[in-house]
Amino acid sequence: MLLVDFNFIENFNEIKTTDQLYERYPNLSILPSSFVSSLQNVEIYNARKSRLLYVMQHEYAIVNAESANIDTILTDDMTTCVAGVLRSHQTSAICLCHFDHIKQDVDLKKFQKICHQMSIVKTRLNDDHHNQDNGFDLFIIGGYKDEQNISDRLVLNVLNMFNQINPYLFHIRWIYCGATNTSWQSSRYAKPKLYGVAINVNDCQIQNALLARPLPIDVPMYDIRSLYISLNGSSEYMSIYDSQDELLQIPVLHIKRCYFSHAAKLYFEKILKFSDQEILNNFSTSPMVEPEHFVPEKRQLFQILYDHIRNFGYDSSDQFVKRYFPQLQPRMFRLESNVNEKEYNNPNDENDTTTIHLKSRYHGDLSPSSSAIKNQYIWREIFHDN
Repeated sequence: MLLVDFNFIENFNEIKTTDQLYERYPNLSILPSSFVSSLQNVEIYNARKSRLLYVMQHEYAIVNAESANIDTILTDDMTTCVAGVLRSHQTSAICLCHFDHIKQDVDLKKFQKICHQMSIVKTRLNDDHHNQDNGFDLFIIGGYKDEQNISDRLVLNVLNMFNQINPYLFHIRWIYCGATNTSWQSSRYAKPKLYGVAINVNDCQIQNALLARPLPIDVPMYDIRSLYISLNGSSEYMSIYDSQDELLQIPVLHIKRCYFSHAAKLYFEKILKFSDQEILNNFSTSPMVEPEHFVPEKRQLFQILYDHIRNFGYDSSDQFVKRYFPQLQPRMFRLESNVNEKEYNNPNDENDTTTIHLKSRYHGDLSPSSSAIKNQYIWREIFHDN
C-alpha cells in the first residue's frame, strides 16, 4: 500500500493525472535532500570507467547495498517511460526498474515476488536478513507532459500496482514526473528535463545521469536486449542481475517467429529506406524529443534482422537465438577491472615479482601506471562449463 508522509493514500482511484497527485500531495515534488542533492548537472557515465550496471527498457535489477562489484545502477532513454526505484527498509537492497507499460495481472504478481526477494537477502557474511520491517522507499522519476498523456497514465498505473501489493508498505519519497519534469521548447512542444537516473547502491543517492554514447561493447548483449523489448513488448519485466553471485545474467531471449518470414524481410527492407523522421514517427512515442542515438540504434536493430534473414533464410529464428546463446543457456558476466591481453611487472620496484595478467580488450597505453589501467572495467563472460 502507498503512503505519503506516513499517511495512507485514500481513494487513489480518484486521482486521474499527476497534476492532481501534486495538488493533493505537494511535498512529493520537493527534492528529498537525504536522497537527492541537485538535478542541475547531468552526470555522464562511461561504462568503461565506472562500476556500473546498466538497466534497459522493460528490465530491472536488484543490487545489495553492500555489493562488492557494483557502485551505481543507471537507466536512461526515458521520454514517456519512467524509472522506479525501490529501497528495502530491512535489507537496504535497491531495485531499479525501467517502466514502459504496466499489465496489472502480470506485473502485480511479478513485483510481489520482487518485494519478497528484496526483503530476504543473504549477505556476503552469509547472514540471512528476514523481513521485520516490510517498508520500502519508493521513487518514481521520468516521463513528462507528452501530447498523448502516455507518461501520466504510466505513472498512475505504476503507483496503482504498488498500492495493491500486500503486505508491503511503500513510502513515496519523491515523484519527478509530469509537469515537474517538463520544459517547453519555445511554445511548440514539451520536452523532458531529465532523461536518465543513476542510483548509488550504498546510500541510494539519486543523480540526473546518462550513459556515454556511442556505446562501448561493455554493455553486454545490448542489441539482442533492445531487439527483445522492441519486438516482444508484452513479456514480463526481465531481471538482469543475480545479486547473490553478483553476475549480470541475460536469460535466453526468443524473438517471435513472425519476424523471420518473407513478409518480415520486405518490411525490414522498407523500414531501412525510411528517413530519420519517418523512423521517429513510426517507432517512437515521443518523436520530437528522442535523443540523437535513437534513430541510428533503431536502424541497426532492423539491419541485424534483415541481414540474418538474408544469410540464413526464412523461419530461422532458432539460428538467430543460437547466435546469441550458443549453448541455449543464459549468458552470465562478471564485472572486472584492469583488463588487457598483455602482462606487466611493476617497473618501479625491482623486488616486486608480481605479474599482472591482462586479457584482451583495450588498446593504447596500458602500462600499470597509466590511468587507463586504473579506471577501466569490463564485463567478462562466465561460461557454464568453467
